[in-house]
Amino acid sequence: MNGTESLLLLIDALDRAGVPYMIVGSYSSNYYGIPRSTKDADLVVHLPSAEWAKVPAILPEGIEMDDQMSFEMVTSTRRELLRVKDSLFQIELFRLSDDPHDRERFGRRRRVEVFPGTEVSMPAAEDVIVQKLRWCLGAKRPKDFADAVAVMQVQGQTLDWSYIEEWCADHGTLELLAQAKAEAAGSSNGLHPKRRFPNSDFLSTIRSIRGQSAPSSSHAAAASALACASNSSVP
Repeated sequence: MNGTESLLLLIDALDRAGVPYMIVGSYSSNYYGIPRSTKDADLVVHLPSAEWAKVPAILPEGIEMDDQMSFEMVTSTRRELLRVKDSLFQIELFRLSDDPHDRERFGRRRRVEVFPGTEVSMPAAEDVIVQKLRWCLGAKRPKDFADAVAVMQVQGQTLDWSYIEEWCADHGTLELLAQAKAEAAGSSNGLHPKRRFPNSDFLSTIRSIRGQSAPSSSHAAAASALACASNSSVP
């Protein structure tokens, strides 16, 4: 089972169980920006504490919850690790925290169609940028800065910059935001890079899960957000 296949199976299980979630991390920046490969997937999940004990029972076959939980340092929330059978690909479930922006972005999440009949919950593009810059500052990860720049390059004038600036001011990342905007403007030359067309393995993965026929070109372009992770069974 590859990375994208395991993620889509998990999302299907969460939807059927009525568990509110949103895809964050590199999968969300891949959707709004320029796709890159990734070795894991991140989801924020909203469940009362008492309900978390039921999560293992709703997981699809081949995905198991690790016995050891941990804490995510930026929003100080609990993190549960899911392991995919016969794969090094991992899925991390973050409990929705009381952090103001964590709550705000969860409330602003939207359903996006990445393939005909296949919708997933994603944060808004602005919230992807805000959180990526926050992680860049807090976790010292250059790839988060690059992801934020890529989203700016692709989304450009569609972004609500006042909203982004407000949260960056709150997080102390206004300087990083200015640097990212300058880099995005300089590298894009005013043009938004086109998303990469999804590879055949990714499309066959979704078709096998949903039992659907080949996609139209417009839906294929949207699906490219996840394409780079379709073969990411190893780091």
